[in-house]
Amino acid sequence: VAKQEGERKVLALVSYMKKRKVPQQLQVRARRHARYVVDNAGTTAVADELAQLLSPHLHAELMATIRGATLRKFYMFMRSPGVIIEHVTEMLETQVHAVGDYVLEEDEVAEGMHFL
Repeated sequence: VAKQEGERKVLALVSYMKKRKVPQQLQVRARRHARYVVDNAGTTAVADELAQLLSPHLHAELMATIRGATLRKFYMFMRSPGVIIEHVTEMLETQVHAVGDYVLEEDEVAEGMHFL
């Protein structure tokens, strides 16, 4: 049902962009991103549901284990104690970007740390 609802939203977006005469290249990028979000919505939804099911401490420990594995691939976190990894993972926020999107531009001041 959620998949069908997501597909309906993608089709509505396509229709809207055509009516507004959005340039074709931008339509392609927007449609690709919307489909990616619909196709991967389950991953984010599961993480959100876990946050509601688990105690804050247990959720933090779980996120530290899952996201910490990714963090430890970066040199600055390779030897970090578990408590540091746990604190960092509590602050992480997942963002979804489409192929070709700019996350940061050269000389732009970042508002956070990005792991791509």
